[in-house]
Amino acid sequence: MPKAPGPSWRAVLLGAAAFLVVYGILFWAPAIYDDSAYFFKNSSVTGPWPGLRALLAQSTFGGQATEAPLTFLLHRLLYRLAGEHMLLYRLTSLLLHAANVLLFYRVCRRLLDDADLAFAAAALFSLFPAHVEVLAISTYKTHLIVSFCALLVMDLQAREGGWWRAGACWAALVLAALFKESAVAIPFLALLVDRLGPEAGRRRNAALHAGLFAIAGAYLVLRVTCIPLQGQVLDLRGGFWANHLLTSAKVFLWDLGHLLLPWPLSLEHDLRTVRQAQGAVPILAALAAVAFLSHRLYRRDRLAWGGWVWAALALGPFLNLVPHQNFSLVSDRYLYLASAGYVLALARLAGLWSEGRPAARRLVLLAGTALAACYGALALRHGGRFLDPVELWTHAVERAPRNFRTYANLGEAYRDRGLYEQAASVLSRAIELAPQYPDAHMDLALTYASMDRLDDAIAEARRRVALLPDFEGTVNLGAFLLNAGRPQEALPVLRQAVQLKPDSAEALIDLGLCASALRRWDEALDALDRATRGQVVDASQRPGLVAAALAAKRAAYAARAKRPPARGKPAR
Repeated sequence: MPKAPGPSWRAVLLGAAAFLVVYGILFWAPAIYDDSAYFFKNSSVTGPWPGLRALLAQSTFGGQATEAPLTFLLHRLLYRLAGEHMLLYRLTSLLLHAANVLLFYRVCRRLLDDADLAFAAAALFSLFPAHVEVLAISTYKTHLIVSFCALLVMDLQAREGGWWRAGACWAALVLAALFKESAVAIPFLALLVDRLGPEAGRRRNAALHAGLFAIAGAYLVLRVTCIPLQGQVLDLRGGFWANHLLTSAKVFLWDLGHLLLPWPLSLEHDLRTVRQAQGAVPILAALAAVAFLSHRLYRRDRLAWGGWVWAALALGPFLNLVPHQNFSLVSDRYLYLASAGYVLALARLAGLWSEGRPAARRLVLLAGTALAACYGALALRHGGRFLDPVELWTHAVERAPRNFRTYANLGEAYRDRGLYEQAASVLSRAIELAPQYPDAHMDLALTYASMDRLDDAIAEARRRVALLPDFEGTVNLGAFLLNAGRPQEALPVLRQAVQLKPDSAEALIDLGLCASALRRWDEALDALDRATRGQVVDASQRPGLVAAALAAKRAAYAARAKRPPARGKPAR
């Protein structure tokens, strides 16, 4: 039967309305999770320009955080425009998602040669419930941007054009790589889609694809040789590689299950690594079933099989194939680009089943509408949880009761709300599950300090510093010791904090106060002078910080002025 020229304007308006209704609720959600940790509490984003070297030290390229340089630059710009008001952060994420939906529609229309099925696939991709996490947390714009670049390359490579087209594709890959390492999947996805298209037999894109693979290869060489991951030491004894590969297979099967049924939705999940050989049998059996179905799909239809391979390739960077420290083996946000391949395969199979049968085609479109409505309802329900961090993390604890990060983040949410007893309880549970997780010790120490349990706070802060001797743990330990009336113990700790971050007004002022308490006036005035020169990057982040430094400096000057003059050495 002849294919429709395209979706009606009513269908387009209905899809746009569903998009706004489902995701519009996120405009009222506060900043949580990685947004707060990596950006709003990061002076490289919120303070004056720290310089390129300092910016790189905050990125994956410096091995100190999980974000790439352009992610920090983007959020520096957003922070300059909007501060900590989340409207602009959410709006840019939604606009990126909308652009991805439009690009995906263009790719599907060319591959499926059916505008109605392409629109149905785009609608399912638009409302896929796991996307809520990507859109609710600004940090995860990286997934949106990498997907945008991938879909842009897929669209551009099908157009007519000379070197400008290849150059645009190469530039898109470079841009994606500067945002997230998962960009290395783009050349494979581009080659796959090019071979699935109506002009698959032509080799006009050979140079374009060669350039993409060359860029990805150069990036991987740079990443491995110059900027190594902070990973766990590989131990090939005791079946390490076997258990590791089985864990990657388990992650892959989990991802496939959540593509087929995106539920339950949660910021954390309970998937564990494979540690016993007995777990190999069900995993290998499931992989064999997946391989068999993939072979049958390949023989049934190359395009449907290509959609499935698209999903597998997009999941590749998130399967922990390269062993490194990763607290979350699986996550809803990792499904973003993979879900596009899944719904492409679904649309193709539906089109094959209904081809030549008008009644079956109407049934397919009706079923697609019903599935989109279910997706939208799940996404809307999950999006509502982001309005209340306590509800969000309580739900995560219910869904993942063995995952220590759910308790750690619930404890932080309780502490932010002033519910210190509840915070201490759940943070203690997080530490029971993962004694080596440093952030939980710091959050528990801050909670104890808010409860005036300074001895407990000092003990937890010491455990944090033993696990991770960074600035945050060191400066807080020094502050706890100082507030507990133990300046002699606090002094070397605060000196270490200033060494770790010489431009921290907080550390300099605490060091000045500590030195004053020990009547070390010269050291106190030196620290307080540095804190009030206007050159520290984080002085604006705490109201009254400079005023406190000035008051302490005046007191130190007055005390030093009253100091009796030093006596000369007695003559021999």
